[in-house]
Parts: sequence; C-alpha cells; structure tokens
Amino acid sequence: ALQGWYGGPGPALARTVIEIDGRRELEMYPLRVRVGRTDDAGQVLLLDKSMEVSRAELFGEVKRLACELHGITGQATMYHRSNLHVDWEEGDESLSLHALGFIDGHRLLLQRPGQQQTLSPKHA
Repeated sequence: ALQGWYGGPGPALARTVIEIDGRRELEMYPLRVRVGRTDDAGQVLLLDKSMEVSRAELFGEVKRLACELHGITGQATMYHRSNLHVDWEEGDESLSLHALGFIDGHRLLLQRPGQQQTLSPKHA
C-alpha cells in the first residue's frame, strides 16, 4: 500500500514493526530524544546530544546507548523528563519508552555514581 501511495522505482521506505500493548504496529518514525549528562562536580552540562530510538525499546537499553553516545563507561543513573517544566524521574529499566510515556523530544540526563551534586538533577 505504501509503495502504491508513493510510487516510482525509488528506494524502499525504511519501516519497522513493533509490538506495543500486545498489538503489532508499523513504526515509521522513531522517537528523537535529547541526552545530556553531568560533569565531575555533578553540574548539568549544557551540551545535549540527540539520538533516535524506538518507542518499543527498553529504558535499560536506551541508557546503554546513551552512555555509549557520551562515552561513559561503567555505572550511570539515567533520569528522564518530557520538557523543562517537569521534574526529572528515574526510569524503570525493564519498561519500554512507550510504557514510560515518552514523546518525541523527551530529555534524558546521565549521572555517574559518586559525583558530588551541587545541583539536584530533579530541578536542573
């Protein structure tokens, strides 16, 4: 059906079938999330990086990918929030982004253990 809409001999449309709430659906556009991190003093850095992930991806796997994106090895805590006007929350690593209510543009914050925090990630 999609090829009929767009026609032509062009490249195939990239698409993925995901399972959400026990139903299969076509995911045409992954979520774009912004990933920040704290410095050694626990201050939130202004530099964010973006990545695209499926709504069906588990929070724990997204944390692994986010750490890789920022070059963080070892343990880290990851917080999330949908916009700048809500508090940071620590996510359950066994839940999907869909189950956690992720939307496009969701924000993530990585914090390494043992950092002295001068600014709480809940209010950064």
